[in-house]
Amino acid sequence: MNADTIRGNKQAHEIIDAINDSNKPLAVICHAPWVLINTGIAKGKTLTAYPTLQTDLENAGAKYVDKTVQVDNNLITSRNPDDIPNFVDAIDKALS
Repeated sequence: MNADTIRGNKQAHEIIDAINDSNKPLAVICHAPWVLINTGIAKGKTLTAYPTLQTDLENAGAKYVDKTVQVDNNLITSRNPDDIPNFVDAIDKALS
């Protein structure tokens, strides 16, 4: 599924909400933070994403930062495939 499809998928939202509610690491990259908007998770969080999502995130009540990786509690966000090494390091740290 691509990010645009998954952000409208109710079953995906239920899974993502369950992960977030249990405070387990939730890692999203590129356009995937859209699902954090649609589930309401983005509100009040500091996140990064593909730059074109900045307005969407801000309109959803999130603070957008332009960084290779941003960690806000259990949420790990990243901008694009070029950032994967830092993204993977953050995921590894969260799972350790």
